[in-house]
Amino acid sequence: MGARGQDDGRGDVLVCDPTTETRRLIEATLASAGYRVSEAEGADACLQLISDVPPEAFVLNVSGTQFDPLGLALRVRDLAPDLPVVVLYGPDDDVLVRSLLQAGASDFMSLPVAEPLLLHLVERNVMLRSHLRAMGEKEADLEKRNRTLDDNLRVLERDQQAGFRMQQSLMPQTPYTVGGVTFSHYLRPSLILSGDFIDYFELKDGRLLFFIADVSGHGASSAFVTVLLKSLSRRLLREFDSLGFTGTASMLSWFNQELLACELEQHSTMFLAMFDESASTLQYSNAAHFPATILSSAEATDYLEIGGLPLGLYKGASYEEKVVTLPEVCSLVLFSDGVFEIMSEQTLRAKEEALLETVRCGCRDIDGLIAQLGLAEVVDAPDDIALFTVAKAG
Repeated sequence: MGARGQDDGRGDVLVCDPTTETRRLIEATLASAGYRVSEAEGADACLQLISDVPPEAFVLNVSGTQFDPLGLALRVRDLAPDLPVVVLYGPDDDVLVRSLLQAGASDFMSLPVAEPLLLHLVERNVMLRSHLRAMGEKEADLEKRNRTLDDNLRVLERDQQAGFRMQQSLMPQTPYTVGGVTFSHYLRPSLILSGDFIDYFELKDGRLLFFIADVSGHGASSAFVTVLLKSLSRRLLREFDSLGFTGTASMLSWFNQELLACELEQHSTMFLAMFDESASTLQYSNAAHFPATILSSAEATDYLEIGGLPLGLYKGASYEEKVVTLPEVCSLVLFSDGVFEIMSEQTLRAKEEALLETVRCGCRDIDGLIAQLGLAEVVDAPDDIALFTVAKAG
């Protein structure tokens, strides 16, 4: 066992050569190039050095050895599978060379030693090993990151599923009938959680209040706002008399003030209406909700066109309100704008006309709308989709 070369070097190289002259030439060549060189004459010494301080490359002269070179190569492969082995061989070693190639030797050079070629082979193998090691470390790090990401995604999905169940619990019963009016709805989130929200309930004086809202954005951030809307809806029901509402326009103004006070990043559209069954009238207001609500009866089917600003964006926003007398038997059909994303028509106007024609042709219930719009076949909805019907039976 022998000398070490330069200490500022490019890595350790172990040389096993039975010939003193050749061994010294190899050592001088590699040391002059900056490698630290260790020497060993026998198989056991080689294995001990590889075990103690694994080199970057192993140069093995198989010509004239007193030990079994193939057996050594196999043991080296077991001990250090990624260690490059550069084999020097003589003219009578062809059969042995083939066996060493099968045993995993990296490169071969025939004797006598050609110094530039030897240096090239060692440098190439050291560099390749370094690259492979770096790639292995990157792959291991990537696998670790992927495992962490998978774990985080599973946790996130569990949280989202819990949020979904919570969000579903906030939705009103469907279908829900009060007197001669039946409310039904369907929500299809683009992710797990939805930014669309629907609520309806009976006020103390017997009037029916209902709304559909579409919060900007997707996923959890939008879904959190729907929880706030539900809280406000409950408060509206509980404190309706004390809040001093004069109609649906003042209700939208109140929703707008409450959302602004929360300083949210999201805003929301909303169509809100109040039905007085005793007078058969519908009072309604709109905070930029689109598409417009469709009123359909045996006599006519058309949009209830009314404008307005979104909720949670503008201080002091004011809203219109309109009152219509409803036919004895009729339906109100409401959508969120996500429905447009799954329709095949090319223009917005064409999509509006298609929705109107769908309802005009008698498709006014949730199951019929789902079938007509092909919602059951939609795999990945690009936006949240809400369908909402209010049917007055007379």
